[in-house]
Amino acid sequence: MENKKWKFQLPGNPDGIEIAISTSEIRTVHDLLSQFRQEELMAAQKQQAERRKPQPKAPVVSLASRLQEKRRHPTA
Repeated sequence: MENKKWKFQLPGNPDGIEIAISTSEIRTVHDLLSQFRQEELMAAQKQQAERRKPQPKAPVVSLASRLQEKRRHPTA
């Protein structure tokens, strides 16, 4: 085989990410499948890491400062 790069798209991947694999890296179908599995695992780990990111919390405001900002009704 010549030294070419094949491009594959992982099935079931909504992002449409393509994997470029050179023909020198592939000797059997098992090599190709193992690379696909590695890419799937990396994508799953990336999604889990994004879910684990802490959500930004609202700043804590003391009760005294909230009471001072509270407006009274004009009829009061």
